[in-house]
Amino acid sequence: PGLFFRASTVITVVGGTIVNDITPCPIPGTTDPEEEENQALDFPGIDVPFSESGVMEVPYDAALDRTGDDSFTITADVLLEDEDWFNLFHTGQDGDPENNITFRLSPSEINLFWENAGVNYELNGALASQQLGPLATGQWHHIAASWDGSTLALFVNGLEIATDSPSNGGPGETADRSFYWGSKHGENSLHGQLDNAQFWTVGLNQSDIIDYMGCPPVGNEPGLEGYWTFDGPDADIALDITGNGHDGSTLGRSRVISTLPDCS
Repeated sequence: PGLFFRASTVITVVGGTIVNDITPCPIPGTTDPEEEENQALDFPGIDVPFSESGVMEVPYDAALDRTGDDSFTITADVLLEDEDWFNLFHTGQDGDPENNITFRLSPSEINLFWENAGVNYELNGALASQQLGPLATGQWHHIAASWDGSTLALFVNGLEIATDSPSNGGPGETADRSFYWGSKHGENSLHGQLDNAQFWTVGLNQSDIIDYMGCPPVGNEPGLEGYWTFDGPDADIALDITGNGHDGSTLGRSRVISTLPDCS
Protein backbone atom coordinates (compact mmCIF):
# COMPACT_ATOMS: atom_id res chain seq x y z
CA PRO A 1 0.00 0.00 0.00
CA GLY A 2 1.07 3.56 -0.66
CA LEU A 3 2.23 6.02 1.94
CA PHE A 4 0.76 9.48 2.28
CA PHE A 5 1.99 12.65 3.91
CA ARG A 6 0.64 15.38 6.17
CA ALA A 7 2.02 18.88 5.64
CA SER A 8 4.83 19.91 7.99
CA THR A 9 3.92 21.81 11.13
CA VAL A 10 6.07 24.53 12.70
CA ILE A 11 5.46 24.96 16.42
CA THR A 12 7.06 27.65 18.54
CA VAL A 13 7.72 26.61 22.14
CA VAL A 14 9.58 28.14 25.05
CA GLY A 15 13.27 27.82 24.38
CA GLY A 16 13.15 27.46 20.62
CA THR A 17 11.25 26.21 17.62
CA ILE A 18 10.24 22.62 17.00
CA VAL A 19 9.69 21.67 13.37
CA ASN A 20 7.65 18.54 12.79
CA ASP A 21 9.14 17.48 9.44
CA ILE A 22 7.15 15.80 6.70
CA THR A 23 7.32 12.07 7.40
CA PRO A 24 5.56 9.13 5.75
CA CYS A 25 2.60 7.69 7.58
CA PRO A 26 -0.49 5.71 6.57
CA ILE A 27 -3.92 7.30 6.86
CA PRO A 28 -5.59 5.81 9.96
CA GLY A 29 -8.00 3.02 9.12
CA THR A 30 -7.19 2.81 5.41
CA THR A 31 -4.27 2.29 3.06
CA ASP A 32 -5.71 4.14 0.08
CA PRO A 33 -7.39 7.56 0.30
CA GLU A 34 -9.63 6.66 -2.62
CA GLU A 35 -11.08 3.73 -0.67
CA GLU A 36 -12.53 5.89 2.08
CA GLU A 37 -13.05 9.65 2.34
CA ASN A 38 -11.69 11.38 5.41
CA GLN A 39 -14.73 12.37 7.46
CA ALA A 40 -15.38 14.40 10.59
CA LEU A 41 -18.30 14.47 12.99
CA ASP A 42 -20.34 17.67 12.69
CA PHE A 43 -21.91 19.39 15.72
CA PRO A 44 -24.43 22.26 15.27
CA GLY A 45 -23.82 23.77 18.71
CA ILE A 46 -27.43 23.39 19.83
CA ASP A 47 -28.19 22.22 23.38
CA VAL A 48 -30.95 19.61 23.32
CA PRO A 49 -32.43 17.10 25.79
CA PHE A 50 -29.94 14.35 26.57
CA SER A 51 -32.22 11.71 25.05
CA GLU A 52 -31.77 13.53 21.74
CA SER A 53 -28.27 14.76 22.44
CA GLY A 54 -25.85 15.39 19.63
CA VAL A 55 -22.94 13.71 21.36
CA MET A 56 -20.72 10.80 20.51
CA GLU A 57 -21.24 8.21 23.25
CA VAL A 58 -18.81 5.40 24.07
CA PRO A 59 -20.17 2.73 26.46
CA TYR A 60 -18.41 2.15 29.77
CA ASP A 61 -15.51 -0.28 29.85
CA ALA A 62 -13.17 -0.90 32.77
CA ALA A 63 -10.19 -0.34 30.46
CA LEU A 64 -11.35 3.26 29.99
CA ASP A 65 -11.91 3.95 33.70
CA ARG A 66 -8.71 5.70 34.79
CA THR A 67 -8.60 6.52 38.49
CA GLY A 68 -6.08 7.96 40.92
CA ASP A 69 -2.59 7.79 39.44
CA ASP A 70 -3.68 5.74 36.40
CA SER A 71 -2.21 7.62 33.43
CA PHE A 72 -4.32 8.85 30.52
CA THR A 73 -4.27 11.21 27.56
CA ILE A 74 -7.35 12.70 25.89
CA THR A 75 -6.74 14.25 22.50
CA ALA A 76 -8.66 15.27 19.37
CA ASP A 77 -8.68 17.60 16.40
CA VAL A 78 -11.38 20.27 16.66
CA LEU A 79 -12.71 22.90 14.28
CA LEU A 80 -14.51 25.71 16.11
CA GLU A 81 -17.35 27.67 14.55
CA ASP A 82 -18.13 30.10 17.40
CA GLU A 83 -16.47 31.60 20.48
CA ASP A 84 -18.42 29.84 23.25
CA TRP A 85 -17.19 27.31 25.80
CA PHE A 86 -17.94 23.69 24.94
CA ASN A 87 -17.29 20.27 26.43
CA LEU A 88 -14.86 18.26 24.35
CA PHE A 89 -14.96 15.20 26.63
CA HIS A 90 -17.07 14.18 29.63
CA THR A 91 -17.42 10.98 31.69
CA GLY A 92 -20.94 11.53 32.96
CA GLN A 93 -22.12 12.95 36.26
CA ASP A 94 -24.39 10.40 37.95
CA GLY A 95 -24.03 9.56 41.63
CA ASP A 96 -22.65 11.36 44.64
CA PRO A 97 -19.78 12.08 44.49
CA GLU A 98 -19.95 12.52 40.74
CA ASN A 99 -16.25 11.71 40.12
CA ASN A 100 -16.51 12.95 36.57
CA ILE A 101 -13.78 14.15 34.22
CA THR A 102 -14.67 17.15 32.06
CA PHE A 103 -12.37 18.58 29.38
CA ARG A 104 -13.53 21.99 28.10
CA LEU A 105 -12.36 24.49 25.55
CA SER A 106 -13.09 27.96 24.22
CA PRO A 107 -11.08 30.03 21.73
CA SER A 108 -9.37 31.76 24.65
CA GLU A 109 -9.07 29.12 27.40
CA ILE A 110 -8.69 25.39 28.06
CA ASN A 111 -9.83 23.60 31.22
CA LEU A 112 -9.79 20.10 32.71
CA PHE A 113 -11.85 19.24 35.80
CA TRP A 114 -12.16 16.09 37.87
CA GLU A 115 -13.66 15.04 41.18
CA ASN A 116 -12.35 12.43 43.58
CA ALA A 117 -14.39 11.44 46.65
CA GLY A 118 -16.07 14.83 46.77
CA VAL A 119 -12.87 16.85 46.30
CA ASN A 120 -12.81 18.95 43.13
CA TYR A 121 -9.76 19.82 41.09
CA GLU A 122 -9.38 21.85 37.92
CA LEU A 123 -6.57 23.19 35.78
CA ASN A 124 -7.09 26.26 33.61
CA GLY A 125 -4.90 27.62 30.87
CA ALA A 126 -5.35 31.02 29.23
CA LEU A 127 -4.14 30.83 25.65
CA ALA A 128 -3.03 34.46 25.62
CA SER A 129 -0.60 33.73 28.47
CA GLN A 130 1.35 31.46 26.13
CA GLN A 131 1.34 33.99 23.27
CA LEU A 132 -1.00 31.73 21.35
CA GLY A 133 -3.90 34.17 21.38
CA PRO A 134 -7.55 33.30 20.71
CA LEU A 135 -8.00 30.24 18.51
CA ALA A 136 -9.25 31.11 15.05
CA THR A 137 -12.71 29.85 14.20
CA GLY A 138 -13.12 27.92 10.97
CA GLN A 139 -9.70 26.31 11.42
CA TRP A 140 -8.54 22.98 12.87
CA HIS A 141 -6.78 22.86 16.25
CA HIS A 142 -5.16 19.94 18.06
CA ILE A 143 -6.23 19.67 21.71
CA ALA A 144 -4.74 17.37 24.38
CA ALA A 145 -4.75 16.71 28.12
CA SER A 146 -2.11 14.37 29.55
CA TRP A 147 -1.97 12.91 33.08
CA ASP A 148 1.05 10.74 33.92
CA GLY A 149 0.00 9.94 37.48
CA SER A 150 1.72 12.93 39.06
CA THR A 151 1.59 15.81 36.56
CA LEU A 152 -1.32 17.07 34.47
CA ALA A 153 -0.57 19.09 31.33
CA LEU A 154 -2.84 20.77 28.78
CA PHE A 155 -1.78 21.36 25.17
CA VAL A 156 -3.12 23.30 22.19
CA ASN A 157 -1.49 22.81 18.80
CA GLY A 158 1.51 21.19 20.47
CA LEU A 159 2.10 24.06 22.91
CA GLU A 160 1.98 23.34 26.63
CA ILE A 161 -0.61 25.79 27.93
CA ALA A 162 -0.76 24.77 31.59
CA THR A 163 0.74 22.17 33.92
CA ASP A 164 0.26 21.27 37.58
CA SER A 165 0.65 18.50 40.17
CA PRO A 166 -2.91 17.98 41.51
CA SER A 167 -3.37 17.74 45.26
CA ASN A 168 -6.27 15.26 45.29
CA GLY A 169 -4.50 12.30 43.69
CA GLY A 170 -6.16 12.07 40.31
CA PRO A 171 -9.75 11.42 39.22
CA GLY A 172 -12.16 9.21 41.13
CA GLU A 173 -13.71 6.03 39.77
CA THR A 174 -16.49 6.72 37.27
CA ALA A 175 -18.25 3.39 37.91
CA ASP A 176 -20.39 2.36 34.95
CA ARG A 177 -20.74 5.66 33.09
CA SER A 178 -20.34 6.16 29.38
CA PHE A 179 -17.84 8.56 27.83
CA TYR A 180 -19.17 11.49 25.81
CA TRP A 181 -17.43 13.55 23.15
CA GLY A 182 -18.73 16.96 22.01
CA SER A 183 -21.22 17.71 24.78
CA LYS A 184 -22.03 17.32 28.49
CA HIS A 185 -25.36 15.54 28.74
CA GLY A 186 -26.71 17.67 25.91
CA GLU A 187 -25.34 20.93 27.33
CA ASN A 188 -22.36 23.09 26.39
CA SER A 189 -22.31 21.44 22.99
CA LEU A 190 -19.57 21.87 20.44
CA HIS A 191 -20.40 24.09 17.48
CA GLY A 192 -17.98 22.80 14.90
CA GLN A 193 -16.37 19.52 13.90
CA LEU A 194 -14.51 16.70 15.65
CA ASP A 195 -11.94 14.34 14.15
CA ASN A 196 -9.29 11.84 15.30
CA ALA A 197 -10.62 11.53 18.87
CA GLN A 198 -8.26 9.42 21.00
CA PHE A 199 -8.13 8.01 24.53
CA TRP A 200 -4.76 6.70 25.73
CA THR A 201 -3.94 4.81 28.93
CA VAL A 202 -0.49 6.44 29.05
CA GLY A 203 0.46 10.05 29.68
CA LEU A 204 1.89 11.30 26.39
CA ASN A 205 4.63 13.88 26.66
CA GLN A 206 4.89 17.01 24.52
CA SER A 207 7.14 15.33 21.96
CA ASP A 208 4.64 12.46 21.55
CA ILE A 209 1.76 14.88 21.13
CA ILE A 210 3.61 16.87 18.46
CA ASP A 211 4.54 13.68 16.60
CA TYR A 212 0.96 12.38 16.54
CA MET A 213 -0.40 15.82 15.67
CA GLY A 214 1.71 15.85 12.52
CA CYS A 215 1.18 12.18 11.70
CA PRO A 216 -1.83 10.59 13.45
CA PRO A 217 -1.62 7.12 15.01
CA VAL A 218 -2.33 4.05 12.91
CA GLY A 219 -4.32 2.39 15.71
CA ASN A 220 -2.01 -0.26 17.13
CA GLU A 221 0.28 1.99 19.18
CA PRO A 222 0.98 0.82 22.78
CA GLY A 223 -1.35 2.56 25.20
CA LEU A 224 -3.85 3.71 22.56
CA GLU A 225 -7.05 2.29 24.04
CA GLY A 226 -9.68 4.04 21.90
CA TYR A 227 -9.42 5.84 18.56
CA TRP A 228 -12.33 7.20 16.54
CA THR A 229 -11.72 8.70 13.08
CA PHE A 230 -15.40 8.73 11.95
CA ASP A 231 -14.43 7.23 8.59
CA GLY A 232 -16.39 3.98 8.85
CA PRO A 233 -19.27 3.03 6.54
CA ASP A 234 -22.03 3.20 9.22
CA ALA A 235 -23.14 6.79 9.83
CA ASP A 236 -24.51 5.94 13.30
CA ILE A 237 -21.46 4.05 14.58
CA ALA A 238 -18.06 5.53 15.40
CA LEU A 239 -15.68 2.62 14.93
CA ASP A 240 -12.81 2.22 17.37
CA ILE A 241 -9.99 1.43 14.97
CA THR A 242 -7.69 0.12 17.72
CA GLY A 243 -9.56 -3.20 17.63
CA ASN A 244 -10.32 -2.88 21.37
CA GLY A 245 -14.04 -2.76 20.69
CA HIS A 246 -14.89 0.67 22.09
CA ASP A 247 -17.25 1.51 19.24
CA GLY A 248 -19.35 4.59 19.89
CA SER A 249 -22.77 5.83 18.86
CA THR A 250 -22.93 9.20 17.12
CA LEU A 251 -26.51 9.78 18.34
CA GLY A 252 -27.79 11.60 15.30
CA ARG A 253 -24.72 13.64 14.49
CA SER A 254 -24.05 13.95 10.78
CA ARG A 255 -20.70 13.45 9.10
CA VAL A 256 -19.02 15.82 6.73
CA ILE A 257 -15.97 15.58 4.51
CA SER A 258 -13.12 16.61 6.80
CA THR A 259 -10.91 19.49 5.74
CA LEU A 260 -8.26 18.35 8.21
CA PRO A 261 -5.18 17.46 6.14
CA ASP A 262 -4.41 13.76 5.87
CA CYS A 263 -0.91 12.39 5.64
CA SER A 264 -1.08 13.37 2.00
